[in-house]
Amino acid sequence: MASSSNNILQNCLNEISVVSATVSTNMIIDSPTVPIQNELSSNVTLDGFQQVENKKKKKIKRKLATSATQKKRTRYQTNIISKPVASSPLLSMPDPMATEPVLHKIVQHVGDTHHVQDVQQVQKAHGLQDIQPVSNDPEVQGALPASHPEQISITTESTRYAQTRYPFPPFIIRFNSGKVTSNKIKEGLIAYCNQKYQMEINILNCRLSNRSSNNDYDFLVFLKDASSFSFLLDQNHWPSTFSNEDYTFPYSPSIPPQLSLLIKNVDLRLDFNEFCQEIKTRYPQIKNVIRLKNKFNNDIKLVKLELTSSSVREELLLKRKITVDYIVYDIDEYLAPANILICSKCMGLGHFMKQCTQVKSTCRTCGDCADDLKLHVCSKIEKCIHCGQNHKSNSLKCQVVKSFRSELTRKLLSSINCSTSSTTNNINNMSNSGFKYFSSEFPSMPTPQYLPTNHNNTMLTKLDDLLGKITEVNNHLSNLESKYNKFEQFKTEKQESDLIVKENLNLFSKQSIEFKKDLVHHSLLIERHDNLFIKLIIPMFEDLFGLIASQNQDKKGNILDIDLKLKLERYLIQMKKAKETKNSLSHFDFNLFCKVLEEWESSSNLYSCFSQWQSFTSVYEKPSSSSFHVLLFNVRGLDFRWQEVLLLISSFKFDALILLETGDIDISFYQNIFCHYRLLYQKGENRNGGVLMLMKEGISISRVPCKLPNVCVVDVKGEDAFRLIGVYAPDSKTWLWDDLSHFLSKKCIIYGDFNVDIMQDGKKAEILLQWADDQFLAQALPNSSTSLRSDRVIDYAFVRGFNIDIQVYNGNTTSDHRPILSVIPLKVLQQKLGKNTHWKVFKLFSEYTFSFWEENWNLSSIDITYNDYIRFLHLLSARCSTFFYLDRYRSALPVELRSFLSYIRALSFRQIRTQCDILKKEVCFLKKIAKKELNLFFSSQLDNLLRHRNSSSSSSNSFWYRSKRFLKPSSSSLHAFLDSSGQIVKESDLMCNIAADYYEEFFKASNIVRPHPYTDSPAIECDNINEVIPEVKLDELINTVLAKKKKISRCSWYFELYI
Repeated sequence: MASSSNNILQNCLNEISVVSATVSTNMIIDSPTVPIQNELSSNVTLDGFQQVENKKKKKIKRKLATSATQKKRTRYQTNIISKPVASSPLLSMPDPMATEPVLHKIVQHVGDTHHVQDVQQVQKAHGLQDIQPVSNDPEVQGALPASHPEQISITTESTRYAQTRYPFPPFIIRFNSGKVTSNKIKEGLIAYCNQKYQMEINILNCRLSNRSSNNDYDFLVFLKDASSFSFLLDQNHWPSTFSNEDYTFPYSPSIPPQLSLLIKNVDLRLDFNEFCQEIKTRYPQIKNVIRLKNKFNNDIKLVKLELTSSSVREELLLKRKITVDYIVYDIDEYLAPANILICSKCMGLGHFMKQCTQVKSTCRTCGDCADDLKLHVCSKIEKCIHCGQNHKSNSLKCQVVKSFRSELTRKLLSSINCSTSSTTNNINNMSNSGFKYFSSEFPSMPTPQYLPTNHNNTMLTKLDDLLGKITEVNNHLSNLESKYNKFEQFKTEKQESDLIVKENLNLFSKQSIEFKKDLVHHSLLIERHDNLFIKLIIPMFEDLFGLIASQNQDKKGNILDIDLKLKLERYLIQMKKAKETKNSLSHFDFNLFCKVLEEWESSSNLYSCFSQWQSFTSVYEKPSSSSFHVLLFNVRGLDFRWQEVLLLISSFKFDALILLETGDIDISFYQNIFCHYRLLYQKGENRNGGVLMLMKEGISISRVPCKLPNVCVVDVKGEDAFRLIGVYAPDSKTWLWDDLSHFLSKKCIIYGDFNVDIMQDGKKAEILLQWADDQFLAQALPNSSTSLRSDRVIDYAFVRGFNIDIQVYNGNTTSDHRPILSVIPLKVLQQKLGKNTHWKVFKLFSEYTFSFWEENWNLSSIDITYNDYIRFLHLLSARCSTFFYLDRYRSALPVELRSFLSYIRALSFRQIRTQCDILKKEVCFLKKIAKKELNLFFSSQLDNLLRHRNSSSSSSNSFWYRSKRFLKPSSSSLHAFLDSSGQIVKESDLMCNIAADYYEEFFKASNIVRPHPYTDSPAIECDNINEVIPEVKLDELINTVLAKKKKISRCSWYFELYI
């Protein structure tokens, strides 16, 4: 590193032009900016060109240089110590400065701007040459002296001052009390970094600042090397307290030159913002990217990089190149400017105030001398004592100060060269004094990776670069060739797989034809068997049962066996039902009956059938809920902890789950696991990231498109609509908090793992809270720490628009984050479900299972059989019921009308595609016809519904049974009747006769349906349907049955017979 730095410094001596630049608005305070412009020198050729200067300008420069006033020269000589310095072969330099280069360019500070001056060519020891003027202003040139090496002499104090300053800016830590000492801070910081991070921190000095106030105590921590400085740039690497005393960072140190780099030849026409974003994306350790400027405040082709990692800087320096947007740029070191020693008493250059021989003190503003500056009345008119211009005497924009810095640079550079040559001479002297060299004891040094360039061989270097690029092109072509071969192989494999697929499709088509043939054959067999049962076997059994019933009587006509008679009657009813089943049931009801029958027959026992039907019990979901339950859980890999998530779901019944750091997952697998939830997944920036949101089925949601990694956004619809955002924010995230501002709404909640403890993390927490305050977000913190690795709260929520309850789940977990439980007090609209029970299937199947329950009444315990029968009826009604969303419900249309509407729709699409006017007229005409047909169909449906409701039928009984609870009587007595002719009858005698005639004719009707109390009754929805039926004693049951005094049905007759 030292050899490369010396080469760069030596090349800087060939530059003669002055380049200045102002500080850009995006530059950091105290961060040195180096807008450098490489110019051609007068005696060195680059790229085959030479610099051509105007002869007239040369003459004017010489005249102006020789016309300097003697007064200014005398005044300059009094302020500059003209003590010559003997050139020593070995100049004392501290180790940090010996290992890291000192100068690359000279930075001049002019007010709020920085001017950069190239290091002029080093003069030979025997040559005397005037310094070139650095300004075109005649007044400034007249104020400058004739600058000979004897007149601008560099003192030992100035060189030591430039070399012995601290190489890195200090870290400033502030305490509220003075109980902590600098030694405790130094020892505590070293011990903390060594114990927790196994990092050796080299601290040069730690002292109390002179600017500390009475209430605050600022300590300055100076570091020795770049690795220690870059490590402590992250405030998370600092201990939380020193000697149990809290502290803060009032300022963050600027990035030193030892952590900076220069990129050369950056095009001025490219988009600099995209350039910066690309560099920071590839190298997150780069903190700032600054384009440098010249003295005219114009952008130049040099870009400064400020890094926070010394290892990344060394890596880039070893490569000497960086690739940005597929363009390779050269990288060079950025070196620190030299510090100038200016006396604070006389404003002279090159000595300290203690060494000053001047009696009076000089005002730095007006330049007047006074015995005591505190009593001095300054005129506030700036005047330099060196050049007489209107600036302060210690200003770095003074041309005399610039000249002194130029000579100081020559001195420092020559000292580096002298140190190298003196080291070589010492080795030669050791060899002359009898020293023997053994190669085994002194192994050879590694060959330098980067040899010093010679400007005369630029063509050879360009040819080498061209050959290197040709090699890269050859490698790229070879890679393309390999990819092309792989693609050709893929094409051949695809063709083979296509042939296999075609063969399989042909095989499937043949099998489908065979299946159709088998289906036709089986349908014919089924039809034959149906005809056989209906036309032969069932009539035969009817005659047989009639014969047996006639034989079951004595001579007087009394029944011999009552049980046999009842069985025969039941068998006859079942056979009649079997005849009517296929004609009475619809296609859907028939298939449903077959499925229920198959499930009943395939079950090993009664309770296994109950377990199958239990899944069909779907209770009506409430239209709204008073709260919304959310689980926030950083699972650290969902593949390892999905069983734990299932356990939490079964315990708490969450409406939404936000799972963080899930990793790469298989959505289809987890869709089957979490079957009652909708899955919304957002990928992360690496294989460990990712956010998965699970929303319960039935909740109306819509996903908001979001391209940010580890961020998932969902809108929850309802009476109180709000937005739910799941965030996983690691320290290495590529987005900012402001990027989330676009997804915020009036009512929203941000759940996430923010990796920021609001109470402990200082600067990071301030940034997050500042963003939250700007967006009117309130923080919702849990009651205890959420991280199991440290006592920190990093999992929480931000809320806007309402309040939430949040707490930590204190149960066991295998993750290093505790689950977070949250309740949102609002109403969420859920989709309403409709229910349709197929009572025909229920009736037929209950009749089919009557014999089974009859045997159980006689064999099993009454209480157990009663409970099983009630459960059977409940589960059978659930199995015969279908549920659907009411918002998706549509009236069933006839097949002819549906096909007609489909034809109109296809015709309308054709008209839109062809823009045909004839088709448009035809579509309009057909739409009118379809509208008329729909109105007729709906009116006929309404007429049928009203007619059924007002007639004696099962549907009307069910309707009026459900509706009577909502009807209120308007009168307690009847006042009149309407007879068959429409006249009003008010006499009580005539009213009684009319009522008697009506009911006499009504009960003579043959279509009266007396519903069975068990099988034909519709489902009754009670408020306490979910309550368990309490157990009843036998005596209580008998008393209740006798008190009702109802007609005993068939089942109750068996029950009473058993009692």
